[in-house]
Amino acid sequence: MLVWLAPTLSGSVRAATHWVGTWGTSPGLRLGSAAEMQKEGFLFHDETLRQAVRISLGGEEFRLCLSNAYNPEPVTLDAVHLARRDRGSRLLPGSDRVVTFGGRTAITLTPNARVLSDPILLTAPAGAELLVSLHVAGRSFGGGVHYDTLQAVYAVRGDRTAAEIFPDDARKVTGWVFLSGLSVRAPARASAIVLLGDSLTDGACSTFDANRRWPDQFADRLNAAGRGRGVVNAGISGNCLLTDPARWLSDGENALARLERDVFAAPGVSALLVLEGTNDIGTHAVDPARVGALIAALQQIAARGHERGLKVYVGTLLPFSGAGYFSAEKEAQRQALNAWIRASTCFDGVVDFDQIIRDPTHPERLRAEYDSGDHLHANDAGYAAMARAVPLDWFK
Repeated sequence: MLVWLAPTLSGSVRAATHWVGTWGTSPGLRLGSAAEMQKEGFLFHDETLRQAVRISLGGEEFRLCLSNAYNPEPVTLDAVHLARRDRGSRLLPGSDRVVTFGGRTAITLTPNARVLSDPILLTAPAGAELLVSLHVAGRSFGGGVHYDTLQAVYAVRGDRTAAEIFPDDARKVTGWVFLSGLSVRAPARASAIVLLGDSLTDGACSTFDANRRWPDQFADRLNAAGRGRGVVNAGISGNCLLTDPARWLSDGENALARLERDVFAAPGVSALLVLEGTNDIGTHAVDPARVGALIAALQQIAARGHERGLKVYVGTLLPFSGAGYFSAEKEAQRQALNAWIRASTCFDGVVDFDQIIRDPTHPERLRAEYDSGDHLHANDAGYAAMARAVPLDWFK
């Protein structure tokens, strides 16, 4: 009887290494109806999706994590490829790799499930962009969808997973689909940092397809300093600490509910940095009990992270005067929560994002040079300032 074995590195190399998350994303909830999913472009029929991702930690052996989260139906992917990105949808010549699952090139994702691929031998440095190509064999709605990629995702009819480049008229998709994470075999001393947050962590208003989110720029700092850490972005635009979305389901489940999947399940995770609470304050009516509830939620995140042996860090909330939902009462709540964060002892460290990005003469609003224009989200320069604010000494 023949037994198939996945290609791997030598036994001596494997013994001194482990899997570490080098890229990741978090899914929002499935949109409210099949018609809405179809309208937004998340119905696929005999199509190949080619999705660009940027890794934070390089290596020579990778593994994909695929997700069918929030999809009530099974989905069969009958071809999956991984390659280095040249530009656009073009593969870097010679880098295309067929991805297998237990030796098989096809995989069926059961409802709400995640699957891991066999190891994939591919050399790629930190900061490299990879292309994940998936062929959806039948007719299916997307599962595990992260709706705001700020990254190129292409779709064409038929199995084009091995195609060098997609045609110019390839359909553009506005989310990562069936794609949850990418891990790399890394030295034993390497580990991953998960950044849990909302649209600020997701990179809203940063330059499209340029990887200028603050987590990307933070990963660049870590690599330049030789820290050997993967960075996993668990930001979801519109996300809240306490509440699930009432209208925009793409905002995802509340942060407390998604800790197990989006943080603790990350391969090789050793640290968590949370920056959440702005949407809880800004998108809801003023409630005198809200600050206390947010404090309790942050305390729970610290306690649950520490129980898993993680270092847990927290960031202060950025100002948002000028945004549509701003009010003096909500500003007072933001200030009260930030005061508690700065004085808190339940975290391993505090990043005072507010102090570095606020206008010193008008502390309720962003510095003009860091404002994307909506008075809520940073621009590329603002995200760079946020990335510089995190002490590298935490990650020796």
